[in-house]
Amino acid sequence: MRTIVVIAVVLLLAACGTSDRESTMDRAIDTIVQADRNFADLANRAGISPAFLEYLADDGILFRPGPVNGKQAHQQFPDTTSVLMWEPFCVEISAGADMGYTTGKWMFKRSREEDAPAAYGRYLSIWRKAADGDWKVVLDLGISHPKPAEWTGPRGQIVPPNSITSADVARAKNSLLAQEWSYATRAAEEGPSAALAAFAAGNVKCFREGAYPTNTIEEGSRLINLVDREITWSPSAAFVARSGDLGYTYGSGEITSTIGQKQEKKAFSFVHIWRKGDNDQWQLAIDITNPLPDEE
Repeated sequence: MRTIVVIAVVLLLAACGTSDRESTMDRAIDTIVQADRNFADLANRAGISPAFLEYLADDGILFRPGPVNGKQAHQQFPDTTSVLMWEPFCVEISAGADMGYTTGKWMFKRSREEDAPAAYGRYLSIWRKAADGDWKVVLDLGISHPKPAEWTGPRGQIVPPNSITSADVARAKNSLLAQEWSYATRAAEEGPSAALAAFAAGNVKCFREGAYPTNTIEEGSRLINLVDREITWSPSAAFVARSGDLGYTYGSGEITSTIGQKQEKKAFSFVHIWRKGDNDQWQLAIDITNPLPDEE
């Protein structure tokens, strides 16, 4: 059985202090990491669909390739023979400890009999704490990329939350949507690289199909200049943690490429994770897109 790398939450946070709040956040981050590990272990033992049916929230979203209700998708098209393995690299949680995300590597086998994985990639799972205290996945999306010589990206990275513990959620959601639209407008008018530089946190992660993820604004700018070109998008939904410091949006967009006299348009789904910065402004933490199939 494969081994999942455990993010060293306890040791990292203990080094920062021993206050009650740090101890509380320590436990909260530990539980979300453990939930992701348990989710992966169940997928390895019982199969992909049984694991997703157990850990998805009732309103959890998967992308097939557009957004669909995840539980309904797995009930209609169950997969119990393929093998999906993953392990987390990075975790971030809201100050209110009710929302967070994990991201890391995944490997896929068509059957347990296969010796080598058929596909590799990175995933993003967004988690929400349920009324009973359990973490449930509210959104899951990933990209594939070639087999790497070694796994890149930070191992065991923790993004510490802000000190905010409560907020006007409706107001925070409205400000998040306004920031999302500003990001989209800047990208359409000045290009995706300029928009990323203006709206992203310094450690922003960009995920694009077929490419290795990036971990800085500079790396992300080089990646999206290669694949995004002229781009437009619009959000269809937004959600914010009760502390108002972490949120996410998802929606769809279109990339236009000009080759000679011909224009080619490619549709995509996106998920953006945003966090509040020191200036109380929303900063982009993760930008992930997934191409939609060409219309017949």
